[in-house]
Amino acid sequence: MVQTSDLLTIQKFIYLLDDFHYQQFTAYLEEVKAHLPLKLSQHIRKKLPAFDTHEGLCKKVYGGYEKNDRLNFNQLASYTFKLSSDLAINYPSYLTPKYSLLQRLINQGEIEHANFLAKLLLDIAEKIEDFTTRIYVLKFFIQQAFLMKDNAVGVKYTYALDEAYEWEKIGAGIMSALRLHLNISLNPSVTPETLEHYKNLFQSYHNHPASSVRLLGKYAYIYTTYYHDSEKFKEPAMFKLITDLDKDIDNNPHVVFPFAFDLKSNFNFYKLNSSMVDLNSKEGRKDFEELRKHYSSVKFWNSYLNIPEMFAMALKTSIYLNTYHHQVHRSDYYKIVPAEEMKEINALALKCKEMLSNKGLEKYYKNDLINLELVYSGLLILSGGNGIKKGAEELESVLISYQQINLAGTADSIFLFLMIAYFSMRAYDKCAATYKRFVRVTKGKPVYEDNVIEINACYYLSQWLLSKNKQYLIKLKSTYEKALQINPESVQVKAIQEYVSYFGLPLDL
Repeated sequence: MVQTSDLLTIQKFIYLLDDFHYQQFTAYLEEVKAHLPLKLSQHIRKKLPAFDTHEGLCKKVYGGYEKNDRLNFNQLASYTFKLSSDLAINYPSYLTPKYSLLQRLINQGEIEHANFLAKLLLDIAEKIEDFTTRIYVLKFFIQQAFLMKDNAVGVKYTYALDEAYEWEKIGAGIMSALRLHLNISLNPSVTPETLEHYKNLFQSYHNHPASSVRLLGKYAYIYTTYYHDSEKFKEPAMFKLITDLDKDIDNNPHVVFPFAFDLKSNFNFYKLNSSMVDLNSKEGRKDFEELRKHYSSVKFWNSYLNIPEMFAMALKTSIYLNTYHHQVHRSDYYKIVPAEEMKEINALALKCKEMLSNKGLEKYYKNDLINLELVYSGLLILSGGNGIKKGAEELESVLISYQQINLAGTADSIFLFLMIAYFSMRAYDKCAATYKRFVRVTKGKPVYEDNVIEINACYYLSQWLLSKNKQYLIKLKSTYEKALQINPESVQVKAIQEYVSYFGLPLDL
C-alpha cells in the first residue's frame, strides 16, 4: 500500500470523500467554472483506490512534467484543496462517514488498511481543523498504541489529543462569551471591567497557531468593539484588524466551524459597516458582491431567515435612500434615478415581499421582520408613483401590528420613512399628524439624531408649504445649521439644500 507521505493533500482529501460529498464538491467546481480543479479531482477519483504519482497526475492534467508544469501543478493542487470551502461551510462534518469504515476494517482484521485510512483522516482533520474527527482518530491511535505496547507512540498521541481538546475548548469558550456575556440581546451594555477583560482575552488569540481559534479571536474582538465600544470601532486600528481578518478568512476557506455558523457573512456585517469602507466605490461594490455570492452559496439559510441577505438588502436600501429619498417628491424623479438602479430597487422590493410572505418565520424573528418591513417600505417609497402610497400603508400597518412590541431603535426610522412618503405625496396635513405621533411615541426614548433632524426638516418644510408661515422657515434654517455643525458632508445637509433649491425657499444657506 502506498505511503501516506507520498500523497498530495488533494489526493488524501478526494480519497476520504464519500459519494455524496464528492458529488457536492465537483458540482461546486462546475458551478464556479473551476475547470482545472475539476479535471484534477476527476483524475484522482477515477484512479482510486490506487493513486497516481505526482508526475503521473501532473502529466494527466498538463500533458507534461517540465518545470513550469510542475509549478502550475503544485499551485493547482493547493488551490483545489482550498475550494473545499463549499463543503466546509455546508457540510463541515464531511469526514465523519469514514468513522464506521475505520471500525469495520479493524473488526475485519484489515489493520493495514485501517491505519492508512486513519492517517489520512488525521492529516486532513488537522488541516481543516475538524476537532471532532481529530479527537476521534487520536483516541483510536492511542488505544491501539497501548494495545500493541507501543508506549512512545501512545504518549505522543496523548499530548496531541490534549492539544486538540484545548483548542476546541478555546473556540467553544469564545462562542459562549459572545452568546452569553456579550450578546446585546441579553446584555445591552457591559461594565468597563468586563469589556476590558474580554477584549484582552480575544486579543490574546490573534496569533494563535490554530486558524479557527485565531479567526474567532479576531472576529470576537471586532464584534465586542462594535457593540460595546463604538467609538473605538471607528479608529484606524480597528480597520487594520478588519483588513487583517478579511485576509485571514480568505487564506483559510477550508477551515471548518460548527454547522450553521457562517463566520464570513457575520464578519462582513461589521466590515461593510465600517466608516472606512465606501460602498459606492469600486472596491466597496466588489465587497458587497462578494458577500452576496457567499450567502447565496450557504445552504442552511434555506431553513432559516437569511440574515446576511436581509442585511445586504438593508445596506443596499440605505445607500439608495441616502441618495434619493429627498428627491422622490420631484415630478422628474424617474429621470434622476438611473434605469438600472430603479430596476434593482424594484427587484429588492420583490425579494423583501417574498421573504415577508413566509409567515412561519414570525414566531422566531419578530424584530428582524420589523426591520425587513422597514426595508420593504423604504424600497416601495423609492420606487415612486403608487409605490409611495403602498410604502406608507406598510409602515402604518407595522405601527399597528407591533404596537405591543418595544420599537426602540426602530420607531424614529419608521416615522422618518412615513414623513418622506407623506411629503412626497404632498399630504402635508398627514406630515403634521405624523410628526405629533413621533413626538408622543418617542418621548423619553433614545432616538437617532440624524433621523430627528430629517423628521424636523420635513415637518417644517411641509408646514411652510401649507401655511407660508415664516416661523417654519426660521426653524428649518436652525435645523440646517445644527446638521451643518454635526457634519457638513452629511445626508441631512444635502437633503435640506435640495429642498431649499427645488422649492425656491427664501433662505440663504
